[in-house]
Amino acid sequence: INGGNGLTIKKNAYYQNLGLSVTVKGTKYPNSADPPPTVFPISDANVADWENQAVAGGVTNGSVVGGNSCTMTLGPRKIVGDLTLGNGCTVTVKTPLWVTVNITAGTNTNFVLDSSYGGESGVIIVDGTTHLDNGSDFKGSGTAGSYLTLFSNYDSTGGDPSGNCTNGLGTGQVAVDVGNSAISGILYLPKGIINLSSGASFKEVTAWEIV
Repeated sequence: INGGNGLTIKKNAYYQNLGLSVTVKGTKYPNSADPPPTVFPISDANVADWENQAVAGGVTNGSVVGGNSCTMTLGPRKIVGDLTLGNGCTVTVKTPLWVTVNITAGTNTNFVLDSSYGGESGVIIVDGTTHLDNGSDFKGSGTAGSYLTLFSNYDSTGGDPSGNCTNGLGTGQVAVDVGNSAISGILYLPKGIINLSSGASFKEVTAWEIV
């Protein structure tokens, strides 16, 4: 486990090697064996259903671009292209939103689930890579128990789901790159590598590999 400029694990850590900058609040379990593979809780059928709902909401053929301080409402919809946002944008999301290429979000850009969803949660699906600059966030509707999930279809495994890495980053590329942000939503990358910057914090991260 490497921590870059500092990583804090609030509970227990099971690992083979631990970087000097990693702090473990719980119990350390060095030289731990790799855990057996487990089935991710979100199935391919779940994802296909979300994608169908996005298409039913409408299809935008072409990239969506927002400059600095932009405000927009997106979804339910499929965007056949990139979603590129400047600094300080606020995107109100009506779920599900499906982006077929890449998402790039500038500093302090927020994705917020529309308040009409109440206690329900929502999802943004992205097929390409995602870059989130410092201060970016995924927020629920404002009602307790509501979350916004970024689900990445990007495959970082390079066809090697066994996890036999050749360069320390898996055989593929980083799927989601996160700046110094406090993410209050959920990041879910069943086949993706996520790169965490120093100071980043999360409600939940599920990934093939975390670096």
